[in-house]
This record gives sequence, structure tokens and C-alpha cells, in this order.
Amino acid sequence: MISINKNLYIFILIYIFINQNVFAKDHVKILSWWGYINEQTLIDDIEIKCKTSLMIDEYYTNSEFIRRMDNFEYDIHIYSDTASQLTSRKLESDMPDIRYLTKSYNKHILKRFETEHRKLNTVFFALSGTVFVWNTSIIDPNTLYNLDVFKKRLSGSILILLDDPVEIYSLIEPNLTQELRNKISKSNKDPFGLDIFLKGMDVRISNNLISSSTGKPFALSYTWSGAAVDFYKIISESSNFKENTEYKNSHTRIQRLGAKGYPSYEQDSRNYDYTFHPNFSHISTDLLTLTNNKKSAKCVADQIGHGSKHLEVLNSTYYLSPTLAIPKNADKFYLDMYKKFMLIFPNMRWKKQVSNKQYQKLNTQWQKIRMDY
Repeated sequence: MISINKNLYIFILIYIFINQNVFAKDHVKILSWWGYINEQTLIDDIEIKCKTSLMIDEYYTNSEFIRRMDNFEYDIHIYSDTASQLTSRKLESDMPDIRYLTKSYNKHILKRFETEHRKLNTVFFALSGTVFVWNTSIIDPNTLYNLDVFKKRLSGSILILLDDPVEIYSLIEPNLTQELRNKISKSNKDPFGLDIFLKGMDVRISNNLISSSTGKPFALSYTWSGAAVDFYKIISESSNFKENTEYKNSHTRIQRLGAKGYPSYEQDSRNYDYTFHPNFSHISTDLLTLTNNKKSAKCVADQIGHGSKHLEVLNSTYYLSPTLAIPKNADKFYLDMYKKFMLIFPNMRWKKQVSNKQYQKLNTQWQKIRMDY
């Protein structure tokens, strides 16, 4: 009996030694936008490399990020530049210093980063551009050179807009014609011009391009580049359909589902493409802030904020690295997005920065608009 207990004790010691990351004394707690860090093999690799255990808390909106940030403590925060403004950058400090992660940035991106004068514990994590996804049989985005034409060309057609007031404000405000600006100046209810611009248009507001595109084909969608590539990949690979009678008489008007269960169009109606538009697209950023100086937290920040693990995270979500490096395992859809982005990005605008007070007004108006569409 004693011999068995002794052998068991030795076995436990060996198991603990081999699996140090499982029994690590500390955890690295990450607050991240949903979908960034959810590949189990990636998580396992980082835990082994940094000899720690990751605890990942995901959020879906800026307001949810702020609530979590205010009520819980995290070692690493991954969040949008808009959320940074809304929190008055209070996560930022000069310790710990991770500015070394910016040394490999593309020179245009680094120049932009330096103009933002962020503290030493905060760097760019990812880039995203806004794009048009369009139906080639309905509209040509090259004909959309200002907002007046935008409204006229889309009359009677479906427009899908991403659900983010600052992103839409960044689309509309720089492109307002003088006529529209005059209308806005006379409106106390619509100081940003969103409702005036959208009025009379057939608009759907959603971040889920797949579910929003069922039924009558949409003409144009304004969305993030990652969402556009994901949509484009799904419809490009949905060549094998299966009948689904459950949906034939439903209000969604889905006639078939693709092999992966996503709603798909018939072969002759899948005429979609996407582009970064020189007049309407802009660049937005997500940030990474490290708020704990412990060795394991710095190791994790290094793994996901720089080098191969960083690119691995962005490759799975179709986001771009501030280095503008290409992931080794990038598929053809990622490479296509990268090429389109590289053709235009030095001349693209950056998302407008708004104060907390401006955001509250803009968001209040946006929620009212959402109720109408």
C-alpha cells in the first residue's frame, strides 16, 4: 500500500513538472473584443511559452468594454480607438513600457501612431478599413463620388450599414455637400446629419452581413473589411447546396443553405465584390494596453502584440497588422484584401475622433435611428 502511494506521489510530481502552465501560480487576464483570441491551439502555445494560464473575457460593444473595465481588473486590454476616447485614455500610463512593439510598424502607420501621443503601455494592436460590398448587377461603386449621388443611385435599393455611430459619422461627415450642411445647421434634432442622410433610404443596420443579406439581394453594404472578406469567402465557397424546405415559405426567403449552414444565393445571383473606396473608406485601429508589469503578462503581450502569434491572431479574423506584414498561412481571401488595402491606404482617412460628450449625443441619435430601420 505504501509502495502504491509513493508511486502515485512521484507520478503527480512528474505530471506537474511537465504541465507547468496548467498549475501556474498566476493567470494573465485579458479583456478583448470577441473573436480575437479563441483558437485553442493558439491559447495553448502562448500558455506554454509564457508559463501561465490565460483567462479571456470577451465583449461586443464599447459600452460593455467600459463596464467591464470599470468593474474588473485585467492585465491586458484590447479595445477600439473609440473606446479609448470614451474612457479619456485612463488605462494609459508610462509603466510598463511596451513601445518596443512599434519598431516594426509600417512607416505610414508609425507616423500616425506618433501623432496620437499615447503613453508607453499602449500600442496599436490591429488595423481595419471600411469597405463597400456591392452587387455588380445593381450598382457600380466607382460612380459614388459624393453623398448626393450616393443617395440618388441607391434610391429603391437595399443598403446595409455596420452598427457603429462613429464609423457611420466618419463615413458621412467628411463627405457632406454644402446643401446637406445647410440642412444640418437648421436642425436641432440631427446635429450630425445621420438622419437627414439616411431618410428615405431602404437601410438595414447590422454587423452581421450574412444574416442581413437574406431575401432580396442588397445593392451595397458599408462594413469593416474583415466582415466583408468573411462574407465574400462564404459566398465564393458555397458551391455545394442542399435543399432546405423549412425556409422556402418563410419571411426570410432563403431558398437554399450552403454546406456550412449559411444562407446562400443561387449561382446566377452571387455577383458580389468589395473595395476600399477612395472617398468613403477610412482606417480604424484597435489598441493593446498592458496594465501589469509581471513577467508572464509582458510575455503574453509580446506574443499577441508582435511577431508570428500576432499575425496568427489577425489572420483568423482578417484584420491587418500595423507592420502590414502578411501572415505565413494567409489564404487567398486575406491576400486579396491585403492587396486592395495596400493600393489605397497611404491616402485613406483615419476614423474621426470624438469627445465623450460628442459620442453621447451621436450615440443617442444613432439609437433613435436604429429603431426606424
